Amino acid sequence: MEIDVLNTVGTVRNEDLVIYIRSWFDLIASGGITDACKQLDEPNRAGIVWTPQKIIDVISKALHMKSDSVVITSTSSCSGSPEGRVFKLLNGSGFVVEHQIPLNGQYCDVTAMFEFLWRGKALAFTLDGLHVL
Repeated sequence: MEIDVLNTVGTVRNEDLVIYIRSWFDLIASGGITDACKQLDEPNRAGIVWTPQKIIDVISKALHMKSDSVVITSTSSCSGSPEGRVFKLLNGSGFVVEHQIPLNGQYCDVTAMFEFLWRGKALAFTLDGLHVL
């Protein structure tokens, strides 16, 4: 999928990357976790191909919850202050974005780390991992 986040001068805006990730979480919240996994363009650096069950299992294990208790919530209905931090990779190959996961109505201590990696003139979207802050 080509991600259209380039502005008129050909640079990537940090806020557009964060907005893209929040829309990805919102897709999951609306019942589209399978579609959200299909939006991930590549396996992560460790070769993990994220599936709906893998995402839920990693979150539930990190928070010591039952997997059926894990409910990704719409970002617009979450309480708390979300953090979306964008880092440009020093080698120029793309960007890393860390964002708290909207879970059960609030932003939780589990952070998702995404990568947007240049593939020609497009950015590939990957989920690098999920970890507790």
